[in-house]
This record gives sequence, C-alpha cells and structure tokens, in this order.
Amino acid sequence: MKNSTNQTNFCNPLSQLDSFLISTEEFQENLSHAKSARILVFSDSHGNRQQLERILSYFSGHIDAIAFCGDGISDLLSIIEDVQDCALPFTIPPVTAFVCGNNDSSAFPMEFPVSCRQSACSQIVKIPQCLVFTACGHKIFMTHGHRYGVYSSLENLEHEAQIVGADFVFFGHTHVPQFEYRKCILLNPGSISLPRSYSSPSFAMVTIFAEKKQMEASFYRIERSGNQEFYKLYSPESFILH
Repeated sequence: MKNSTNQTNFCNPLSQLDSFLISTEEFQENLSHAKSARILVFSDSHGNRQQLERILSYFSGHIDAIAFCGDGISDLLSIIEDVQDCALPFTIPPVTAFVCGNNDSSAFPMEFPVSCRQSACSQIVKIPQCLVFTACGHKIFMTHGHRYGVYSSLENLEHEAQIVGADFVFFGHTHVPQFEYRKCILLNPGSISLPRSYSSPSFAMVTIFAEKKQMEASFYRIERSGNQEFYKLYSPESFILH
C-alpha cells in the first residue's frame, strides 16, 4: 500500500466509523484492498503517553495503520486529537484500530476538526472489546485478551478468530511479546511501558500482503542511553509467559 499519509494534508480530518476504526470510508477501503500494508502494533501503555508519542513520531509517514491492543486508550486517543488539532509535529496514519483493555473505559470524548485550525465536531468515541477489520483482503481480529484467558492458553483466542474468519490476531494484556503460527497467526507486541517476564518494553511492526496468508513481523525492543532512545530488532521467542 502506498503510504496513505503522503496522500493527505498534515491535518487529516478523521472520525470514528461504524466499524469502530478512526478513519474515513475511503481510507478504510484503501487498506482493505491494498496489495501490501505496514501496521504498527502496540499495547499496554498504561498512562505513558510520552513513550507512545515518541514511537508514533519516529514511524510517522512510514506506516499505513495503527493497531492498539488496549490498556492506555486515553494515551492513544489524546495523541490523535492533538495531531488532528495540529498541536504535534507529526502525522497519524489514516486508519487507527483499537480495543478496550481491562483498565480502559468504554468511551472517550474527542474533538475532530473539520479542517486544520478550524471548527471541530465533538464525538464520543466507543472503545470496543473486540474488533475485526480488513487489510489486504485479510481479516484481522483484535482484542485485549483478558476475556480469553491468554495467560494460560491461546486456544480460546484462536477459536474466536476461526469463528469470525480471521487470518491474523492482535492481542495484549500479558505484557509479554508472543508470535505463534497456528490455524491463524497470533501476535502480542508486548507492553511499551511495563514489560513482564524479563522482557523489555516493546512493540511490533507487521507487513501484510494480499497474495499470501502470512505476515512479516518485526519486534522492536525499546532501549535508552542517556537522553537517547533506540528501537532495536529482536526475537520474542526467548521470553516465557509466567
């Protein structure tokens, strides 16, 4: 998918659609039928808005969609609101998917500007427990994970994905990165702020292709040296959930 952020103005007026995505009907359709798409997947910011802001700023202009797997929804939506109001010096991709974590509220009031520096319309954004959206012809099932017992097993999550016909699953809750090939592909990006099981703060970048039922997943570990922050590629396989 040709990067959609390059096709829009710096302040791209969006709103929540009936699908629960923050986007426009046109951008949602573009993502659904794209030949390839890069999606930034992250979860469990738990109030660390600054960390989330730095990640989004770093990848600004290089991603086609955002997928947030819950616990920290106010961090994400307040950033989107500020970007839409031209209060932050970077762009947000034109499709944002998100779900409600066990520490999130089910609704969030937002102001969506009609155009940059002009009048805004108010909207109560609904935060769904689960979400299904399409990228490159593939259904993606998203949920936080606390309702599916992901600490002990991924079987319930896999079963739900089969019911909705999803090829890929994004989830969070455990704060531990996971990537598993089953009847579908399941991905947990870990937590960007509160890692567990000796993992590091982390997130993932996935690339999805229309012609194959696979994804390329790159996990990034957040490291710091003095005042500098680095995002280093790593494998999540060494971490065991406990």
